[in-house]
Formats: sequence, C-alpha cells, structure tokens
Amino acid sequence: MKTLFKLMMLACIVIFTACSSNDEAPVPENKNPNIASISPTEGPMLSTVVISGENFGTDVSKVEVYFDDIESVVQSLTDSEIVVTVPSKAYNGELKLVINNEELQGPTFNYIISDVEVTTIAGGSQGYLDAIGTNAEFNELSDGVIDSQGNLFVVDKNNHVIRKMTPDGNVDTFAGAGGSGYSDDPNGGEALFDTPYSIAIDAQDNLYVCDNFKVRKITPLGAVTTLAGSTEGFQNGTGSEAKFKRLTGISIDAIGNVYVADPHNSKIRKITQEGVVTTFAGTTEGDVDGDISVAQFNKPTDMCFDSNGNLFVTDEGNDKIKKITPNGIVSTYAGNAGEGFLDGSLEAAKFNHPYDIEISVDDTIFIQDYLNNSIRKITPNGQITTIAGAIETGNQDGDSNSARFFNPWGITLGPDYTIYVFDTNNNSIRKVVER
Repeated sequence: MKTLFKLMMLACIVIFTACSSNDEAPVPENKNPNIASISPTEGPMLSTVVISGENFGTDVSKVEVYFDDIESVVQSLTDSEIVVTVPSKAYNGELKLVINNEELQGPTFNYIISDVEVTTIAGGSQGYLDAIGTNAEFNELSDGVIDSQGNLFVVDKNNHVIRKMTPDGNVDTFAGAGGSGYSDDPNGGEALFDTPYSIAIDAQDNLYVCDNFKVRKITPLGAVTTLAGSTEGFQNGTGSEAKFKRLTGISIDAIGNVYVADPHNSKIRKITQEGVVTTFAGTTEGDVDGDISVAQFNKPTDMCFDSNGNLFVTDEGNDKIKKITPNGIVSTYAGNAGEGFLDGSLEAAKFNHPYDIEISVDDTIFIQDYLNNSIRKITPNGQITTIAGAIETGNQDGDSNSARFFNPWGITLGPDYTIYVFDTNNNSIRKVVER
C-alpha cells in the first residue's frame, strides 16, 4: 500500500509540475517612467508646473527636472505627479526629466519674461581711457561681439580703435594706434582705422570690421589686414579693386562668407575669404520686394542669419525688417511703412530707424531701434515687444519701464540671452538681462 501511495503521490507531483510549466507566467508591471502632460504649458519664473505621468517613484533625490537645460526645484513628488518651480531664464524649450539617470523628453514649455534688468557695466564718460568697468572711457561705441572665451570686443568709433573687455571687466585696446587712417599691421598695435562702425566674429575668433570704405580682418593674435575695399564708391572686384560707401553692418554665413550692409549704395554685398566682392541683393534705393536681382532697399544697415540660412536685414530708411531666403527671395518680414513706435504683430508693428539686428539660437530676433532708444524683440511666432527703453533719451539703469538709452547703435547677444547694448551717446556698455 505504501508503494502504491507513493506512486500515486509521485504521479500527482508530475502532473502538477507539468500543468504549472504550461501556465503563462504573469507579465511584470512596466516600471519605466512616462510623462503624460504638463500644466500649465507656459509661465514666468517662479511659477508652478505640474508634471503628470507614471512610475516617477517617491525619492526626490533621484529626480531632476530641466527647463531648456536649466534645472528647476522639485517641490513635491508622487509616483504619478511632480510639482516644480520654473527657474529664471528658462526660455522656450522642451522640458527634460531625469529619473534614476534615465532621461525623458517632455512637451515644450513657453517661458514668459516677467522681469528685465538693465545695468551699466563699462564706460559712462567720453574720452579714451583703459580701465576697469565704469572707470573706462569711450568715444561713441557703435558695435561689439563676444569671442569663445567670453571676451567682449567693441568698436570705439571716434577713437578709431577696437577695445577688448575681459569677463572680469578689464578694458584695454586690442587693435589700433588711435587717430584716423588706414594702415595694416601684423601685430595690431600700429594699425590705423578710420571711423570703424561694426564688427563680426567667425568660428575661429577672427574679427571682421566695417571700417568706413574697407573691410578689415583681425586675427585672435591681433594681426590686422584688409580683406576688401579701397576708396569710396561702388565697384565689385577682388580686394582693393572693390569699392563701398560707408559700410555699417556685417555678418558671416556658415561657410565663412562675409556680408556687409552698404547703405548709401542701397545694397547688400558679399565677400569671399579670398576677398572677391559681389552684389548679393539690392538695386537702387526704394522699397521693392522680390528676387534679389530686382529688390530695393533704403539704407540697409545690418543683417544676421537665422538657423535656416535666412538673412534678416534692418532696412533703416524704410523702417522695416526684410527677409532674404536662401533661394534669393526678398520680402518684408516686419514693420509697417513709416516711422513709429508700436508693438504687436509683424504687419502692424512700427520702428523708427532700426539699426542693429541679432538672432539667438532659437531664432528670436533682437533689434536696436535707434531713434526709439529701445531694444525690440521678435519671437519665432511673430510677436514684437519692447524689452527695454522708451522714445525719450536718457541714461538710467533699471527695469524695462525705467531704463533709458541715448541713441544706441549696436547690440550683441551673450550667454543665457544676455543682451549687450552699445549706448553710443552715453559712451557706455549696458547689460540687459531678461528673467
């Protein structure tokens, strides 16, 4: 009997085991984190955003949230909800979530500027003095650029030199001996400029300067040469064969071609690295859109490329911003004919002699609106706002409403959307920070 019982028990075990092996194992629950939505999808700094989803966990130390690569503060956390505070200068971009070193891309968050701060960081008195910060003296600054090391190079127009301001605020003379003239120099110190106006920088930190009727090149070591130009006039050609009339704006494309605004010839000119000058766009003075071979400008003063290769031009005499596509079509991008001061849509907005233009990495356009004494902005969705300044002239730091400028000619963009304004008649460099 015991043997029979054991055989029966063994059979049951075999049958049970076989049945168990044929059953499907339970599917494990998916524990990968997932973002379902964020709310709201726009807001200013310090506003609260709720991120909804699943499998976030409950350990705050393992969760990081970034707005446009700027880390935010996590206020609370559950497995399905993260509450965060929008950091300053988040700007527009995709939300990023990092949980246990796993990165997730979330929806786009639109940052709303809620505060602007304008400060004077250098200069303030007319003269010519190398010094630190506001102890330095300039004589009608007109433009500037920032190199890969964070140095700010500025055009000190009426001192006929290029000045350099280091990140710690020290201002000295980078190129030019002072006094007007035209002279190249392999070391830069004995070079002469004649009322230089604007400046651009390439990927190798070479500087290009619109020097009245010529385009000068300055290497990172300070060697000054002439790329193109000779005497006043209009002529295409190579090097000194070419002629310009009082160049005011300059930009460089992705492959190193130099574009200059030749306002008194009503044209945009193109210069290769070999110094070959051609007419890129414009015919006679006027206001005509169309192909670059027939388009007309009225004193174009500056230009800048966006990420798609479109060239945006400040058409100062027409109080408009023009756009030139990569296939050579000119159109009016912003501005209603006739000077004025009005924010709003691209079609309705008004400018008063817009001079300088810069474009950020997200294709936000910044404009120096000269006779409105203000900094204007065009968002990628086509809305025009005033960042700082007003029609009346002045010399005052403060927020967007209280800050005042005096006919500034140039601007450039630094890290984190910092705007540097070359406040010409106040002989100072102003810093504008949006928060």
